[in-house]
Amino acid sequence: MFKKKKIEEKIPEIKTSENNLNDETKEIASGIKNALERGESLEKAMQSFANANYNINNIMLAADYITKNASQQIKETQSINKTTQKPIQKEKNLTKETGKKILGMKKNVFIIVIIISIVFLVGALILGLNWNNFLSFFNK
Repeated sequence: MFKKKKIEEKIPEIKTSENNLNDETKEIASGIKNALERGESLEKAMQSFANANYNINNIMLAADYITKNASQQIKETQSINKTTQKPIQKEKNLTKETGKKILGMKKNVFIIVIIISIVFLVGALILGLNWNNFLSFFNK
């Protein structure tokens, strides 16, 4: 069977950017990102690459790159949410007002339909009660 490699060595703090990552490290970073998106832990994802005989230094660089980018994206998302929170609140108010208008219009349409139905039924009742007179009118 395969021997599991332990990832216990630490690499000094290195500033990582996508430009200074080699192809293997980019591949590892992509795999770690996919594993994290599926709900796996960072350690488990790193261990999988170590078990697949990837270079430990590249695994550590990729993990460092992913974690730094993730924290930057979280900060950016939080700042975007703060700036867009008020318009979203206004939009919710607009949809409530629009919903009330639509309900008011639906009530009006419903009332009109009821009135027309009543008029039609009364007309049918009158015609039904006077059916013989109605036929004799046309037979003349």
